[in-house]
Amino acid sequence: MRPIESEVIAAFLNSELGADAKVKKLVVRDFTATISDMDLSDDNPAQELKKGFPNASDAVIADFLLANKSSAELRLSEKLLKPYVRLELVDKARIDTIFEAKPFDKNWTRFYKEFPTSNGVMQFSRVGYDATRKQALLYMQNGCGSRCGAGVLVLMQSRLGIWRRIKGVNVWVS
Repeated sequence: MRPIESEVIAAFLNSELGADAKVKKLVVRDFTATISDMDLSDDNPAQELKKGFPNASDAVIADFLLANKSSAELRLSEKLLKPYVRLELVDKARIDTIFEAKPFDKNWTRFYKEFPTSNGVMQFSRVGYDATRKQALLYMQNGCGSRCGAGVLVLMQSRLGIWRRIKGVNVWVS
């Protein structure tokens, strides 16, 4: 991952989770989501992204699609997070152990037994950004049970070195 990606993801987490957040620990997969995980149109994902984010530059969209063709190791330093944001990066083998075990209807029970203070498991995409590093696009999904979860695409913008969320588009909700 490129260093700016960790910075943008940390800014997203810091802005989304206020100091009064009830989540005590964020459980985050240590591998990134891919385009196929995002429920985007197979025909023309660039056009779909441009429709959802008309203010996004073509460069941001192109970089986002290129970066997310395959999964990568997520690198996120807690040093970039505000003190009240607690993070646990969980590897694929640990997630697979929980969610591939039988009986399947007990998967979330097993998950919350192992991570009792979490609000589910999050996964981020790689971050697409433009040449000026002023605009960035990312995807985040949070699964928290059979009828609990969402995936969202987020456009971020940097002004005076501070990343802020400009717009979010729900991709799926369960």
